[in-house]
Amino acid sequence: MKKILIFLLIILSQIPSTTLKLTVINYKNKIKSMENNISNTIDTNHVTYIKGILLVNKKYGLPKDYGNGIDATALYYLHQMQSDALSIGLYIPVLSAYRSYDTQKEIYNIYYQKDGLNADRYSARPGHSEHQTGLAFDVGRIDDNYINTPEGIWLNEMCSLYGFIIRYPKDKENITGYKYEPWHIRYVGDVSTYIMNNNLALEEYLEVE
Repeated sequence: MKKILIFLLIILSQIPSTTLKLTVINYKNKIKSMENNISNTIDTNHVTYIKGILLVNKKYGLPKDYGNGIDATALYYLHQMQSDALSIGLYIPVLSAYRSYDTQKEIYNIYYQKDGLNADRYSARPGHSEHQTGLAFDVGRIDDNYINTPEGIWLNEMCSLYGFIIRYPKDKENITGYKYEPWHIRYVGDVSTYIMNNNLALEEYLEVE
C-alpha cells in the first residue's frame, strides 16, 4: 500500500498545478451534473418522475400493482373542463379513464390478435399505459377526425387551461411511439400551457428519448 501511495505522489508531482486544478474542476462539474440529473429524474420502485411529472411510455413503465383509480386532482379539473364546455353547448364525455394492469393486458391482447405488432401504434402494452396512472382520459369520440369537430377543436385549444395536454400530438409518433390521438388527454398540471403552446410531446418537454 505504501509503495502505491508513493507512486501516486510521484505521478501527481509531475502534473502541472494548472492542469491538476482543471482536472479537479472538471471532475467536480461532472459530479454536479450527475447530481442534477438524479434530482430531476427519480425512479421509485420503477415509477419514474422527471421534473415532478410521472412519465409512462413505451420505455418507462409501471409496476403491475400500481394505481387504484382516477387521480382526484385530475378528476376535479376534468369535471371543470366538461362543465365549461357544456355551458357553451359542447358535450365532452369520458370514454375511458383508469385501467388496471390486467384490464390493459386484456385490451392489448385483443388488438394484438387483430393487428399484430401494428397494435403498438395505438394500444399500450400492460404496464406501459397512461390509463394505469389515473391521470389520463379518452374523451369525446375515438376518431381521428375528432379534431375537426367543434368539441375536438375546443378541447385542443382549451384543455391546457385545466392542466391537460393532448398526450399524443399530431406528427409526433416518432417521439411518443403512438399515432395522433386527439381524444387522449393527460393531466400534468401547471406546465400544460407551456407544452401545448409550444406544440411539444411530453417526452420533448421532459427531454427524454
